[in-house]
Amino acid sequence: MSDLLATGVLGGDLTGSVAAEGCARAGHDVLLVEAGASARDGGRDRVAASVTRAVEEEADGGTDVRLPGRTRSRRPRRSPSAS
Repeated sequence: MSDLLATGVLGGDLTGSVAAEGCARAGHDVLLVEAGASARDGGRDRVAASVTRAVEEEADGGTDVRLPGRTRSRRPRRSPSAS
């Protein structure tokens, strides 16, 4: 069995952002792909808000927060034939 260290998530809606964060917490590099800039920014903002809440809870004596992976987001490139 090989070790999976990178994960791609298509769509940064609620389900996609939770999946991206979970994979990043497990140590995977994550690429979150969205069709449009506003959707991409929304997915990135959901992950950032969730991590921020977790860090604040840890500071208040909650559970330990680990995010050893990194998340990136981008809009997919259009192929020349899609024009």
